[in-house]
Amino acid sequence: MGSGLSLIKVSDDGNGIPTSEVELAFSRYATSKLNSEADLEIIRTLGFRGEVLASIAAVSQVELVTRSATEDTGVRLLLIAVQFKDSKSIGVPSGTVIQIENLFYNVPQRLKFLNSEATERGLVKRIVSRYAMAYPHVRFRFLSDSRQGFQSYGNGNLLDVLASIYGVDVAGKTIDMPTIKQDNIAVSGLVSMPELSRSNRQAITFFSNGRHIYDTQLNVAVMRAYHTMLMTGRYPIAVISIVIPPSEIDVNVHPTKSEVRFIDKNLVFPAVEKAVRRTLLDYVSVSVMTKSVSVEEGFSHMSTWS
Repeated sequence: MGSGLSLIKVSDDGNGIPTSEVELAFSRYATSKLNSEADLEIIRTLGFRGEVLASIAAVSQVELVTRSATEDTGVRLLLIAVQFKDSKSIGVPSGTVIQIENLFYNVPQRLKFLNSEATERGLVKRIVSRYAMAYPHVRFRFLSDSRQGFQSYGNGNLLDVLASIYGVDVAGKTIDMPTIKQDNIAVSGLVSMPELSRSNRQAITFFSNGRHIYDTQLNVAVMRAYHTMLMTGRYPIAVISIVIPPSEIDVNVHPTKSEVRFIDKNLVFPAVEKAVRRTLLDYVSVSVMTKSVSVEEGFSHMSTWS
């Protein structure tokens, strides 16, 4: 509600948090992602920096309700300005619900750095829709002020997710990009037909091991793959997933982890360009063949009636 200032509520039906770890989750630098120091070199989860929950709780009123799938009862925890105010056992389904109210109520000077409500709402919707693309087998639902802004079906079909985001007409003009493997790198996804384009790059989306990332060089790789197929100043719609051994990528180079560093970028970028280019050339080849057959059938029909 209020584009997140009054209320942010996130819920899932996952494994939940063990009761013994609920309060620990709000400690600074806490993480459930690492079991040993060696795990730092092979991060396989999305996660986030450990101070995030603590930082959120420091500037809001937080209610956490969770039950671990391995426990019979859950727990409800209430925090105000990172101070634990209440904790009690509660009967709930497995999973986690976190509710954040009155964001920045105790640091009002932060409010002037926020965008308009419409802009903030749009940014949240963009994040939710991107991760729906990254995980088409998971059902996502985004509500804002009781109005549904987006929903995916969790049926594993990326094309259906794209239809939910951009509409059926746009989704119908995309091409499935079969998984192409090269040098331990797998590239897959969807790209738009050359006749479908945008005036900016915002619809080019990349995921690395399920994590949404920004990378200008990857954008260049996609544009090079479309070389001569798009007019100058036009950009495709693309959803590209890159799967790479965790040891070959550093996800801790940016505070929000939206940027990553590939150990050998000279392998990743050519792999993306090759996968997209091959998909486009196959599409063009089939299109030309289809048109040729249609023309031949037309001439055959004309000769029959002559």
